[in-house]
Amino acid sequence: MISDEFDVQYPGEKTLRMAKVKQNLQLSRQKIVRILSFFDQKAKINSHKSVSFLATVEGNEITINCKRFAELCDNYTQKELGKR
Repeated sequence: MISDEFDVQYPGEKTLRMAKVKQNLQLSRQKIVRILSFFDQKAKINSHKSVSFLATVEGNEITINCKRFAELCDNYTQKELGKR
């Protein structure tokens, strides 16, 4: 889901629609929010580690902030990031 809409201008941040996440994961909104809250709490506790991510749910949008998104992208996107 994240790689389909990767933005080289903001490589560490991604905003997804809740409906798309619910459809792809086949989970309820409540369960998705609980899972994201769990990872968000872990990221706040271990802020010095770069393996966790922060997630906020506002209305029908989920914003995920992860430093590793840029590292996990494909070769073409890596070249595009290098051009910036």
